[in-house]
Amino acid sequence: LDPMPAAPLPAAPAPVDGEAALEAARAADAAADMTEAALLLEGFTASAAIAALPAAPPLATPYRRALWRGLTESGFAEETPSGWRMAEDQPLPPPGEIWRSVLAEQPRLALDMAWLARAAEALPAALAGESRAAAPPPPEAGAFARLATVMEAAIAALVAAWPEGRPLR
Repeated sequence: LDPMPAAPLPAAPAPVDGEAALEAARAADAAADMTEAALLLEGFTASAAIAALPAAPPLATPYRRALWRGLTESGFAEETPSGWRMAEDQPLPPPGEIWRSVLAEQPRLALDMAWLARAAEALPAALAGESRAAAPPPPEAGAFARLATVMEAAIAALVAAWPEGRPLR
């Protein structure tokens, strides 16, 4: 067999500028401002951890350490030579109150909130080392709808800027 030179590769198409798609996604995300709800949800998760951690058996698991570290970074707990402890002046209300506030402010997140409530209820068992299968958030949840809106805006901008005659795959 004699080696044969290969045919040259066709020129690569110019890259598509994705900046317009990113800007469209940012604009769609900003239009559905959820800053307050996001802060409340962070408070809900911290409050659920604050309620569950002290009552849980002291198992040394990566998940438990991550919760303590997260609470410490937020100022709700501290590490002492004898172990972790909650800060005495943590100002968070109980998780149920925060949950109701988010639901009242963002009723379209009802499915998301139900899923988070189940997760908070399962937290003490998880911290005790019990293994449980956890269902993913429902596909009809408000968070998925919001993500779909942002992705739709980005894809529409990308398609609008696509070079004519270039296959879109």
